[in-house]
Amino acid sequence: MSTRKGTNSDQHKSVFGNRRKADGGNPGIADWTNATPGLLELLIATVGSRGGAVRFGYTRDGGAYNLGLYYGGESTSEYCRPSEDLDAWLQEWVEFFENLPMAGGTNGLRKGEEKAPAVPQQP
Repeated sequence: MSTRKGTNSDQHKSVFGNRRKADGGNPGIADWTNATPGLLELLIATVGSRGGAVRFGYTRDGGAYNLGLYYGGESTSEYCRPSEDLDAWLQEWVEFFENLPMAGGTNGLRKGEEKAPAVPQQP
């Protein structure tokens, strides 16, 4: 199982929720090259399309994968052991982000834009 380490207070319910709990040991060495490249691309594109960001890393000992996920002013660090199904874990995150709205209600606006250009009306 993976572990969630959030940065949010107990008073605020995180969008990331309490997805997984740690369950102990962690054999093996993590290596992101074991992930399906197309799935990594899909995760990046899906998170980015929602106004979020993703960071790929490892635990200090190299014994687990670490995903840093950022969305709507919140962040979480998620962990996956090499003994788990890495592609299935990444697919879970793709599906999680596919079900989220755009962060901050931006509706695709760029920073500094107040509203989308008006669509000309037909007379």
